[in-house]
Amino acid sequence: MKVIKAQDIISEPRSVGWNDPIANKTFPEDGPLKFATEIGTTNVSRQELVTYKRRNGKMVRETVVRVFSPNDYIDHTNTVILSEL
Repeated sequence: MKVIKAQDIISEPRSVGWNDPIANKTFPEDGPLKFATEIGTTNVSRQELVTYKRRNGKMVRETVVRVFSPNDYIDHTNTVILSEL
């Protein structure tokens, strides 16, 4: 899979530093995640992205959610500690 860097797709000019949360992210150039983000939101009521990761000696599940209304959306994140490692 070919990957592109976040700073290559940011539309407005900005200074990107080591601590910038966007600077160190990469986004797929092809594949199902790219397709899922480009298909539009017509008739979509909710989107979720679930990530499992180790953090501070624990396994956590982070869920990023976007809930759509007719003219807007609301984003939120939910983090659940699954176990101690």
